[in-house]
Amino acid sequence: MRLFTCLSLSPDVRESVSAVQARLQSSGANLRWTPSEQFHLTVTFVGELPDPSLLPEVEAVCAQIAAETVPFRFRVAGVSTFPKRGETIKTVILNITEGAESWKQLVLRSEPWLAPFGAKREGGLAAHITLGRVKGGDNLPDLRDAIAREAVTDCGEQTADELVLIESALSPTGATYIKRSAWQFTGE
Repeated sequence: MRLFTCLSLSPDVRESVSAVQARLQSSGANLRWTPSEQFHLTVTFVGELPDPSLLPEVEAVCAQIAAETVPFRFRVAGVSTFPKRGETIKTVILNITEGAESWKQLVLRSEPWLAPFGAKREGGLAAHITLGRVKGGDNLPDLRDAIAREAVTDCGEQTADELVLIESALSPTGATYIKRSAWQFTGE
């Protein structure tokens, strides 16, 4: 059972992100595009749970994290890539601008709680939504041009008000996401 926690996107923001992705897809570049129903802002990647019977403990920890978290606003804006430097493009992303510091604090609070279940401490934290991963070199100049046109695109702002636990089942065609639970942020 492969798990991660995340923030879901509001319907309006998800629709805007989907429109940006569609414009990028018109470049004809060879990417594995993220299905729109899977757009999210990752908080903590737990990974493979060593024993599925630990799921209730993971859920209890997530409930505690949510109880200590104050809702916050974040903005999704500006297409860019990973890595950030050099000619290589591996992943096309939308950045989180406003609210990125609140997200980072949530990540830093969550990781120690989830470390006993396999979560690793992340290094360079970058709040983002993954749009697609490059699978080949086809039409990369056109993709770069499309990314440059979307570099300041604003997909909107929303409130982060719940922590979601997702199970990610891998297959040759990609991941299938199963929402396990969600907890409202009730911190003060």
